[in-house]
Amino acid sequence: MDTIKMPSVAAPAAALVAIAGFGLAAPAQADSGPYIGGSVGDATIQVDIPDEDNIGEVFEFDESDFAWKAFGGYNFDLAVIDLAIEGSYVDLGAPSVGDAATEIEVDVSGWDLFGLAGIELGPIGVFAKAGMINWDADTTLGELATGSDDGTDPAYGVG
Repeated sequence: MDTIKMPSVAAPAAALVAIAGFGLAAPAQADSGPYIGGSVGDATIQVDIPDEDNIGEVFEFDESDFAWKAFGGYNFDLAVIDLAIEGSYVDLGAPSVGDAATEIEVDVSGWDLFGLAGIELGPIGVFAKAGMINWDADTTLGELATGSDDGTDPAYGVG
């Protein structure tokens, strides 16, 4: 495997629940202290495998699967800005393609650590985070072979 693009995770069902709850939500008050949470969604894994004969052909794997994340952190509520440190375990699923004999499956998970900065705007808060993810990808090529790759990469997000 030459390239593993870290998948993006989106939670459309959670977004709809959050949007629906805005009418019932009380103004948010961030407090200093620990917090925990989780999220679910869909992850897309994209892998490009070049042809070993170097004739330019590339096998492309671009599949999606159910993904989830459990996180925890500590919030420092300052006068103007909220700062936090957050860590999580991320399971990006094991998308696959093909039948039993020729199935290709890529299973990706990882641990991450972020620094966050946010601002409260009434009942809505916005934040940005930056950090690192230590990921592990296990690949199964039907009954023929298995492989593994891992690494640590920068990660970021906004919300």
